[in-house]
Amino acid sequence: MVVYRSPVTPIHDATNLSIPQFMTQYNPDDVDASKAVHTDTFSDEALTYGGLRYQAARAAWGLQKRLGLQPGNTLLALVNNSNAFVLLAHATWWTGAIFAPLNTAATHQDILHVLQIVKPTHVVTIEEKLSTVQDALASLSLTDIKVLTVRCKVGNMPQFPEDVTGEADSQSLPPYDLQGKNSKDVPSTICFSSGTTGKMKGVQLSHYNLVMNSIMMRASMPVRVNSTVREVFFAPYCHVYGLTIAVLAGMWVGAHYCGLAAFDLESFCRKSSEIKVTDLHIVPPVALGLAASPIAQKYDLASLQRIVISAAPLKKSVQQLLKKRFSHTSICQECSGGVIHEIDEDEKAFGCVGKLFAGMEARLVDPKTNKDVPLGEEGELWLRGPVVMMGYVNDSEATKRTFSDDGWIKSGDILKLDENQNFWVTDRLKEMIKYKGFQIAPSELEDMLLRHSNVTDAAVCAVYDDAQATEVPLAYVSLSPETAELPSSEKQKVLDEIRSWMDGQLAGYKKLRGGVFHLQSLPKTPTGKILRRLLPAKLNEAREAKL
Repeated sequence: MVVYRSPVTPIHDATNLSIPQFMTQYNPDDVDASKAVHTDTFSDEALTYGGLRYQAARAAWGLQKRLGLQPGNTLLALVNNSNAFVLLAHATWWTGAIFAPLNTAATHQDILHVLQIVKPTHVVTIEEKLSTVQDALASLSLTDIKVLTVRCKVGNMPQFPEDVTGEADSQSLPPYDLQGKNSKDVPSTICFSSGTTGKMKGVQLSHYNLVMNSIMMRASMPVRVNSTVREVFFAPYCHVYGLTIAVLAGMWVGAHYCGLAAFDLESFCRKSSEIKVTDLHIVPPVALGLAASPIAQKYDLASLQRIVISAAPLKKSVQQLLKKRFSHTSICQECSGGVIHEIDEDEKAFGCVGKLFAGMEARLVDPKTNKDVPLGEEGELWLRGPVVMMGYVNDSEATKRTFSDDGWIKSGDILKLDENQNFWVTDRLKEMIKYKGFQIAPSELEDMLLRHSNVTDAAVCAVYDDAQATEVPLAYVSLSPETAELPSSEKQKVLDEIRSWMDGQLAGYKKLRGGVFHLQSLPKTPTGKILRRLLPAKLNEAREAKL
C-alpha cells in the first residue's frame, strides 16, 4: 500500500468538542467582539463576532424551549445566503440538533425525497419556498413537523429569529457539551449531494468533521483563514463548500463574509469593490466574467490578493486572461475535501489542485484492480482523515460502496501525483455533470426523460460551453416509433416540447441547456449500460481535443 501524507505539520486532534464549544473557547486571532463578520444583501445590519455567539445562544434557547428542538433532532433549512442562514446554523448546532441545509432551488420532488431521508422535526424556509414545502409535507401526511419562516411573517407561523430568540440574557443555552464524549460519533450536519445513482443523498458530518475541517484549513493555508480576510461569497451556504468556508471557519477566525443570495456579475463586482475584498472563491464561469467582461472592468478590485477557483478545471486560455487582468493577485485551483493548492507562483504548478490538507492521507488506486498505481500514473483518489464523512443517512448500501473495507473513501476522481507532491485532476470516474459548481446526476435526468410519453430511451452527458466556461447537460433520446417517423420539422417540435417539459420539472441549474437530440439507438454495453463516451457530443469533444 502506497500512502501519501500531508507535508503540513501535524495538527491537534479535537475529539471532545462540539461546534459551539469550539466557537466559544478558541479565538485564534484575538478578534474584538464588535468586529463585523457577516453581512448580506437583505439588510444593512451586520453579525458581529461576539453578537453571533450571543444571538446563537438565545436563538438556541427559543428553538429548544419554545419549539422543542432537542439534541439529535434534525432541522431542515431552505434558506439562501444571509445573516439568517449563519445564525440558524449556529443556533441549531448550539442545541445539539442536526442542521440539514437544502438548496432553495429544490423542487417539490426534491423536498419529498429529502423529507423521507432525514425525517426532520422542524423545517425553516424562505417565503418563496413555503408553499412547496407545505405541499410536500401534505403529500406525506406529515402534520407534526414545525415550520418556521425567515425574513417575513406568514400568518401565525413562527419567524426566525424574531419569534424564537429569548428576550432576557437568562434565556440562553450553554453550548452543546461534548466534553468527555467522542465528537466523531455525534452528527452535526447533513449536506445533500447528487450521487451517480441519481437522487440526492444525505451526507452525514459529525461535530468532529467540521471542527477539524476549520483547524485543518487554518493549518494548511493560514493566509486564507484569518481575521483580515474580506470576501463576497455567492456559492450556496447549503453546500458543504460554502458551509465550511464562510459559515464555520470564517466565523471562527473573525473574517468578514458578505453572502450573496443570488449571483449576478454586476452585484458581485460592486459588493466586492465596496468591502475591498482580499479573497474570492469562484467557479470557472465567474473567472471568465471577471477576466473578460466589461462589467468587471468598471469596478476597483485593487484590494484583491487571492483568487481560488474550484468546482471544475479552468481552461488555460481563461487562466491567462485572469492572470493578465489581476497581475497583482495570486491565483490557484483547489479540490476541496482533501487536497488544496498552496499559494504558488510557479507556472509549472498552476492548474494543479495542490497538496494534501494537514491531517489527510491519500492513495491513488487503479479502480479495476484496487492496486496502488506508481508515482506519475493516473488512479482514483482514495482519502482518509478527519474530514471524511460519517456516511450516507439511511443508505447503508451507498455508504458501503463508497468506502473500502479498511476505511478509505473513494472519491470517484481520477488524479495523478507529480514529484513535488502536487495532485492533478485528469478525469472523473463518476459521471457527474458540473454546471457552474452545481452537480447534476445524468441518471436523474434520464429517469425523468423516460417518463415522457414520446421517449423510449434516454442518455444525458456533459458538453463544455466555452461562452459560459462550464459544462452543461445535453440529452439524447430515442423516440416512440410513430414519432420517429415524423418529418424532420415535426420531429424537432417534439424534441423542443420534450426540452420545455423537462425544464418545467427541474431545478434551474439542472435544465438541459445543451439541448435535446434524437438518436435511433443509444450506445450501450451488452449488459445495457449506457456508453456515454460514445455519444456523438462526447466523440466530437474527443476529436476536437486531438486537433
